[in-house]
Amino acid sequence: MRKSCIVKRETYDALIEEHPSSADVLKPFVMARDIKRWRVKPTDESRREPQDKWLIFAHRGVDIDAYPAIKKHLGKHRNALEKRSGKQEWYELQTALTDTTRFTQPKCIYADIASETAFAFDDKGYYVGSPASLLSTNELWLLGVLNTRAVSWFYARTAPQVRGPFLKFVPRYVSQIPIPDMNPEQKALIQKIVEYILYLKKQPTVKSRDLKYARDRVMVGYFNRIIDGMVYELYLPDELHKGSKHFFQPLLDEQLPQLEEIQGDKMSAFRDIFEHFHERTHPIRINLFFLDSVKSIRIVESKA
Repeated sequence: MRKSCIVKRETYDALIEEHPSSADVLKPFVMARDIKRWRVKPTDESRREPQDKWLIFAHRGVDIDAYPAIKKHLGKHRNALEKRSGKQEWYELQTALTDTTRFTQPKCIYADIASETAFAFDDKGYYVGSPASLLSTNELWLLGVLNTRAVSWFYARTAPQVRGPFLKFVPRYVSQIPIPDMNPEQKALIQKIVEYILYLKKQPTVKSRDLKYARDRVMVGYFNRIIDGMVYELYLPDELHKGSKHFFQPLLDEQLPQLEEIQGDKMSAFRDIFEHFHERTHPIRINLFFLDSVKSIRIVESKA
């Protein structure tokens, strides 16, 4: 994506102030480096600033004269834009207006190069630049499966390495990830924990370096680990059940609330849930602690 087609907040505001129609073709934009495991994290978020990258979506066939401020801005870069390959007009992107659906609908997105699986969910309509790909879906349980250690282990043995520990993440190889069979109840449970994680990832205490919030960071990792356990049970049911290791049933027995059902202070509720599951005598804690007694899991987690 040409840098001339991507603008920061100051330019975004100026273009709209100069001509309000500019807002119609300015789309929230993220780059591959903004894609983190679980969710999109625009670079400027670390400084607690608002979304700060916008794509000038001058699609093929756009009536550029309807956006005079945009046309003037792109005109400053006309020589560079005219050197692009393709048959589009100098001010046009190679994409068509119909491509907007791919970006505006809920989706999983992932960078083309990463050291492990790092799929993010986006329901804010971000436009995504190369090198990154997207998978149109609102099935959060799928996001949960893709971000597990089991899938990372499989993918590392399927996709080519590009440099050092980094792997190539493209649809050709991502489509080969085997998704385990599961019933609606199991999907709903994984989705529920994913919703918890997505909510927690947005909370400042989870990212805080203040020691009084250290437990919140541990909580997020523990919920990640619970999804690992559930997905191991889906892939290796016989091996886990042989050792009396169960994750779905103990979790279903808890009748965990949906995110929207938690009233009042959600963080307090999540802390209570975490501490309950983290008790030494809770079957989830016990089964997670002894997961590496299963040979296949020791191999996946490089403990063999």
